[in-house]
Amino acid sequence: PEDARAYFLLSHALTDRGQPGDCEQAVKMSTEAIAKIEALKGQGIVRQARQHGVGTAAIAELDNYLRKAYHQLARAHQLFAKLQYCSPGHGDLHAVEAALRAALAAGDGQEWPLEGEARCDLARVLYALAHQILGCTDDGKQGGSVLGMYSLDAMQGAQLDRCEAMLREARKEARLGVEKCGSEPPLNRARSYYELGMVLCGFASMQLDGVTYKDALEAFTSAVRVCPGDMLAINKMKMLSINME
Repeated sequence: PEDARAYFLLSHALTDRGQPGDCEQAVKMSTEAIAKIEALKGQGIVRQARQHGVGTAAIAELDNYLRKAYHQLARAHQLFAKLQYCSPGHGDLHAVEAALRAALAAGDGQEWPLEGEARCDLARVLYALAHQILGCTDDGKQGGSVLGMYSLDAMQGAQLDRCEAMLREARKEARLGVEKCGSEPPLNRARSYYELGMVLCGFASMQLDGVTYKDALEAFTSAVRVCPGDMLAINKMKMLSINME
């Protein structure tokens, strides 16, 4: 148990330093911690304790520690993704996407409290990747307005299919983000609706799946409803209203 604890604490210390290289090392340390705990369980300690009706508190503590190790692994992946995305040009978006998917995989079934936030992060990255496929910046300026207007004339065949698939995946993650953030503080809930609204703007601009700008406006309105001071959502509402007129 002490070996696992050492790896766990080292992973925490590395993520607290907040550098991309540290986060990569933190992932390795968390993975080692999980392996150590799983090895203890694999040695039959849990089975023997249950057979003899003793050590139930110790078993629960071991399971709880394993859950914390998975949470820390997810946190390390997510922080790496955030640092990459905040770098100039948003770094390697595919690396950001992979890190967020790894975070969600680590937190799967572990009651990870940051799942909603990670889903929103992934929706944003997938939306940015859709722009990248079209040769746009992440604010969509090349194709039109910052609302995500795409130049459909510039797209053909496989390029269009990839863009549509990316947007649909972004919508799925954004909806999950809204669902998972349902009991979180207002700012987090507003952020989830905002990301959904941005993705829906992309759908509307491509006339995809019958989505309209009204659907996007409803998402931004929901963001302002749960967090009246959310200026990002308020500005998007104003811009979208002008665009719709």
